[in-house]
Amino acid sequence: MEPIFVREPNKKERDRLYELMEDRRIGYRAKIIILSYEGYTPPQIEKAIHMHVKNIRKWIKRFNEFGIKSILEKRRPGRKPKLSEKLVKEIINIVGRSPHELGLPFSTWSLRKLESYLKQKGVRVSHTRIRQLLLNHGFRFWKSRQELISRDPEYEAKTRRIQRLLKKPNCVVLFEDKKKVPLKLYAGSRWGKRMKPVPLNQRVKKVLVLFGVYSPHRNYRYFDYHEDLRSESFVKFMKKVASKFKEDIYVILDNHRSHTSKFAKVELNGQIKRVFLPFNAPKLNRIEDEFSVFHREVLSNRRFKSEEELVVATKKWVNHRNRMGIAHVNRWV
Repeated sequence: MEPIFVREPNKKERDRLYELMEDRRIGYRAKIIILSYEGYTPPQIEKAIHMHVKNIRKWIKRFNEFGIKSILEKRRPGRKPKLSEKLVKEIINIVGRSPHELGLPFSTWSLRKLESYLKQKGVRVSHTRIRQLLLNHGFRFWKSRQELISRDPEYEAKTRRIQRLLKKPNCVVLFEDKKKVPLKLYAGSRWGKRMKPVPLNQRVKKVLVLFGVYSPHRNYRYFDYHEDLRSESFVKFMKKVASKFKEDIYVILDNHRSHTSKFAKVELNGQIKRVFLPFNAPKLNRIEDEFSVFHREVLSNRRFKSEEELVVATKKWVNHRNRMGIAHVNRWV
C-alpha cells in the first residue's frame, strides 16, 4: 500500500492545528495532520500516538478533502432522549406519592416496581434510567430512623444547665448510667469462614448490674459491678467515685427511681451534687456511647463462665481506655 500524506496546509491552518493539539478531545487529530505534514507515514504515526493505521488514514483523507472543518467536526448526535420534561415531572410526582394512594398493594417503591408501573401506563423506561433520573433530581433511598423524643417541658432549661456545667472550671462533671450484664454467650460480628448461631434460649447463670461514670473533661471512666439496681447500690458506687476526686462532683443522671429516691438525696450531699436529665432523653447522656463500645469490645463473641472472669475483662478494658486516652465520640448537641 502506497504511503499517504497530508496536503500542505497554509499558514492559517498550521496555526490552528498547533492550537488544537492542546485540546484533550480532538488534539490527536491535529497531531496526526502535523506529523503527516512533517513527513511521517501512517505506520510511523501509529507508533507515536498508538492509534490504528486505518483511523490515521481516515483523518488524513478528511483533512485533504474538507480542510480544518473535518477536524472540528463534532460527534454525530445520538438517539434523542425518550423522556420529555412533562414525563420526567410525572415520574417525580409518582415517586413522591405513596403506592397505596395509587391503589397498589405495597407501601414502598423500588426501581423494578416503578419500571413495572410505568410500563402499565404505556411508558417503557428501564430501571437503570429511572435510578439515574432520580439521582439527578436529588432523590436517595433513605431508611427512616427511630428516635426517642423527649416531651419534658423543661427540656431546654435542663439542657442549658448541663452545657453550663461542662464549661464550669474547678469541678468534675460525670455522666452516670447502669446496665444489666448477664453471664451468657454473646453474639457479635467477626471475620471467619462460618459463624455458629447463638441460641436465644440460653441458661443465664447470673445477672450483674454494671454502674459506670464518664468524665468528658478528663476523659476518665470508672465502672463497677453490683448485685442490684437499688438506691443502696447506687449510693455505694457514687461514694467510691467521690473518693477519687477532691473537687465538687456534678453527676448527670437519668430519672431512674434509684437516683430520685429519698435515700439517695440524703446520702449524696455535700461533695456530690445531682443533676437530672430531661425525661426520655438518653442521647444527652454521653456515657451511653461508652456502654455501646463496652458491649462491642468486651461482650461480643464471648462467653463468661464466672463473675470473676467478667469483672477482670471489664477492668482491663476500662484501664486500657483511660491509659490510651481514647476520646469520646461526641454526638451530643
